[in-house]
Amino acid sequence: MIKSLLVEDKRVIKSDFNDVVEASGFEEFPYVGGAAPRTNVVGRVFTANESPPDQKIPFHHEMAQVPEYPAKLFFFCEVEPGSGGETPIVLSHIVYERMKERYPEFVDKLEEHGLIYNRVLGEDDDPSSPIGRGWKSTFLLRKDSLVLCVQIIIA
Repeated sequence: MIKSLLVEDKRVIKSDFNDVVEASGFEEFPYVGGAAPRTNVVGRVFTANESPPDQKIPFHHEMAQVPEYPAKLFFFCEVEPGSGGETPIVLSHIVYERMKERYPEFVDKLEEHGLIYNRVLGEDDDPSSPIGRGWKSTFLLRKDSLVLCVQIIIA
């Protein structure tokens, strides 16, 4: 039913989409720690990425670098682009299986030792980059005097 509403009814607007998300019953998830510069449009609806259209967005797990990440994502397109604009979806378990087949030693090392992400963030957002969110907006901070050091270890 939701699929038909969002695909067949060309009159769906941002506030309608937000109502669908709210009605889903999923807990609200704040966008804290994400890498992409995004703007809150209405309610729980954010822009996907505000980098220029010529910038490629690499395959990624939505907010995998933070300890708690979203379990569900909803997609909405208000204005269909003339070309491009695709959001490829990749099934992670298939990527894992193929990596395990082709590079078993590498995958074994990752499983044994874990993985550490280090991100170096500028102070302000860089809208020319698909992962250009600065530390102030990444962690919802506004005070210049605050110094923040964060290392998130995913094992």
